Amino acid sequence: MDHLADRVEPIRRQIIEQLTGQRRFAPAAVDGRINGMDTYVSEEKMLDAAAVCPVGEAGFHGGILANLGKPSYHASAYPTGGFSICTTGFLRIGPDDYLLFKNKDFGRTNFDDRLVIERDVFGVEGITTWLGSDPALDEFSGFLIGANSSGLLVCDSNVRTLADHANYDDLVEIALREGTDVESGIAAVRRAVAARPYLWGNLVLVDRDQQGLVEVRSRRTAVLRPVRATARANHHTRLGIHPRNDDTETTEARMVSAQRRLDEARSVEDVFALLRSHDQGYTGVCNHALYATVYSYVLRHTAGTTTLTVGKGRPCEEGPRAELPLPLGAAWSPKAAADFGAAYPSERVLVSG
Repeated sequence: MDHLADRVEPIRRQIIEQLTGQRRFAPAAVDGRINGMDTYVSEEKMLDAAAVCPVGEAGFHGGILANLGKPSYHASAYPTGGFSICTTGFLRIGPDDYLLFKNKDFGRTNFDDRLVIERDVFGVEGITTWLGSDPALDEFSGFLIGANSSGLLVCDSNVRTLADHANYDDLVEIALREGTDVESGIAAVRRAVAARPYLWGNLVLVDRDQQGLVEVRSRRTAVLRPVRATARANHHTRLGIHPRNDDTETTEARMVSAQRRLDEARSVEDVFALLRSHDQGYTGVCNHALYATVYSYVLRHTAGTTTLTVGKGRPCEEGPRAELPLPLGAAWSPKAAADFGAAYPSERVLVSG
């Protein structure tokens, strides 16, 4: 029988080659990071992690390295296929002028969104297969950010993935389909959570007059009523931080820095600056580390129209952003939906109705 150390070494080398090949870390830094884990990561755990995404698979998942350090790490701990980390929040700029933002950080360096655009609802579809590397095998569910024709904007962020729990992205879709404002959206979310357990997450809702935050923890919800612009990350503030949350390393500092910037924000340009910020280095709001920012979104409702500004890739690299009015309500038509999809930075098929 092979000695564990002999079996682990090729995995160690593969991680180094993959990460340095993507220019995420210098070789010495990666080697030191992996070697530094030897004191608290068993060889069995490294093999277990590699089994989730085998060595040699295209797009080897760098998040394995982050998960290896978790005392609770086991392949079965991430039944939906890993997890994502995101920074979200809302800002009011003026009367009937408000926005919602989100950076989507992912275990791949490239991803293509899939959309739903209907007469009364728009959403970027959520995904349950974060750990997978083959886009053809992606499984979509719910919305990770979206808007409806009533002017309600909703998005979410991950806190903890558990077996036999529904996707929190479904709750964003439920809020947008059943709600016309923050209050009715929150009521719809609470009904859904009372009926079955959901993955732990944070929802942000904002409309013309109100804003609300919902913390979801299996069958429990906590509703917060912020009175100022608020940022969220990957932990619960009302229900408390659990030691087995998916991200226990970056979430608190990332939320603090995002909130500090949001407290000073007065314009959409300030929000763009927040989304590309690196206050924590490579694990800042714009993430270059083991989870890379693959999309940034700003939904802004003003004067009765909701506009999506979306950028693909890391926002700090100043790639082109698409500014796209949502064809909702009276503006919707099959052609308007098709034109929106053609202008959106994604190779996925537009789903419309």
